[in-house]
Amino acid sequence: MKLETTFNKEYYYVDSDKLLYISRDSRNTVYHLPDIKVISTTPLDKINLPNNFVCCHVSFFVNVDYIYRLSKTEIELTNGKIIPISRQKQNDAIEIIRKKILDD
Repeated sequence: MKLETTFNKEYYYVDSDKLLYISRDSRNTVYHLPDIKVISTTPLDKINLPNNFVCCHVSFFVNVDYIYRLSKTEIELTNGKIIPISRQKQNDAIEIIRKKILDD
């Protein structure tokens, strides 16, 4: 699935299968792929993500296909990147992630 995003009046198309995670940085949304980052002004709540993405923090959506390790407070991705899990999202995020990973 391709995600369409914009920045400086230009359109970008990001392959969601290759997308590790999405973060919010000030007013920008950052799409993190293995080899590049794509910056966008599209708010996180306006992105139509596929089911393999989970919100683990107000500023992060993680692709469960790239999760290597999961704890109560953080997620480690296959590339070594550590993503925080907020206290508010902790129980729901962990339950959803475990279910999605084990259902595959």
